[in-house]
Amino acid sequence: MGETEVARREVKYRPDAITAHNLSAKMAKLLPVDRPGARDGYTVRSLYFDTVHDRDFFDKIDGLEVRHKLRLRIYGPNDTTAKLEEKKKWGRDQWKYSATISREDAELMIQGRYDKVLSRHKSPFIQTTMRQMILDGYIPKTVVDFRRLAFAHPANNTRITFDTSLAATEANFDLFSNNPHFYPIQCPVILEVKYNKFLLSHIKSIVRLAEQEPVSVSKYCLGRRMSMTGGL
Repeated sequence: MGETEVARREVKYRPDAITAHNLSAKMAKLLPVDRPGARDGYTVRSLYFDTVHDRDFFDKIDGLEVRHKLRLRIYGPNDTTAKLEEKKKWGRDQWKYSATISREDAELMIQGRYDKVLSRHKSPFIQTTMRQMILDGYIPKTVVDFRRLAFAHPANNTRITFDTSLAATEANFDLFSNNPHFYPIQCPVILEVKYNKFLLSHIKSIVRLAEQEPVSVSKYCLGRRMSMTGGL
């Protein structure tokens, strides 16, 4: 399976639902939809892994400049493949490494059989990731599901996403389940602005209409709220 490596800037905001609706309407007049389909976007579902002692969770909560996270991502329970992704962050800069794996390999990872996946792939990224997960004791922690409306511009690999209807479960790690029993996450909208080098001025002017400062928010951490904060 092919591997990809992307280096870019990523800025997040949490506008209210009305502001997000107005921003997405203005964005639609400037940029094409990244993935044509339903008017409210498409489904994204991610299974996040962490160490037994939640190292990656606390690195994020503690605001460490250097941190990373591991996940499997699909776009519907009937998908026959999944994306294995690792995101690394150094201050404002971020790198994302990914590889497409089969549904069978994803299910092996859900079961913690990383050695089996390791034996099936020669990909340097998959090899390195599986060894890291074995060595550091990674296990599934939460599944997060949401709707994404995305806009894209080829200049500087710009991508603007509006994520809504966030929900999670920390009890069922079956990424492909048709009935995962999600609970809602109390976060109306997450606006993500991703780009290389610099953001085009006309796009920046629309984002400024949110009249908000960037925030540090993680869907993974939001998905851990039951086990880590008692649901608060």
